[in-house]
Amino acid sequence: MDSHPTLILLKEVRTFVERARATGDDRDFATAVDMALAASTTSNADFAEEVHASEPTVARWREGRSTPVPTIRPAIFAALDARIAGVIEAFEAFHTPKP
Repeated sequence: MDSHPTLILLKEVRTFVERARATGDDRDFATAVDMALAASTTSNADFAEEVHASEPTVARWREGRSTPVPTIRPAIFAALDARIAGVIEAFEAFHTPKP
């Protein structure tokens, strides 16, 4: 099961989000937001509501045209982590054989 391509990809996204948090690099931030939202099939509008930002702001983050101030990044990374963890959990539950 751990070798399923989708699960591998999801875990790589989670690792990249962790790296982006650690580096603080703006390009890594943009890529992490884009990858996590795409992998979790989360719309800009839904994520914007969750992190109390506007939809155009989230679009700019994903495109790398702007970044949030460093003080709110931890909350954004926490929301991304939760999204990816939820998708991984759902995937594993769906693909785990039932007795």
